[in-house]
Amino acid sequence: MLKASPKNIHIYLESNPNPNSLKFVLSEMLIPDGMSFDFPNAESA
Repeated sequence: MLKASPKNIHIYLESNPNPNSLKFVLSEMLIPDGMSFDFPNAESA
């Protein structure tokens, strides 16, 4: 289990070539490089 550490994360938006969408960018990585999580349904989350 990962230990949570409180810190402020800034989220901002950037435009991209698709005019119908925006890209969300965070000021910090939320998980270490190479690590990923998969939640295929609400129960597993």
